[in-house]
Amino acid sequence: MKGSGIIKGLGVTFKHFFDTYWVDLREGKKRYNTKAGIAERTSAEVSGFFTVQYPEEKMPVPEEFRFLPFLVYEHTETGDKKYRC
Repeated sequence: MKGSGIIKGLGVTFKHFFDTYWVDLREGKKRYNTKAGIAERTSAEVSGFFTVQYPEEKMPVPEEFRFLPFLVYEHTETGDKKYRC
């Protein structure tokens, strides 16, 4: 049957949408605007979509994340800078 892949894909999309909708109805808005809510929504056991309500919510930044960008370079024998991109 032609188009069965599209129908299956839409079925998966609607399943995720309704899973998210029912969880929001059951648990209310406590899943939003809190660090515990973000941690709960990003866990592997949660079904449905995961959306961050930016700018009210922000994803936690990993500790190894570098906040300041920097350019790495070496000095050549002539004193010039050789950039390492």
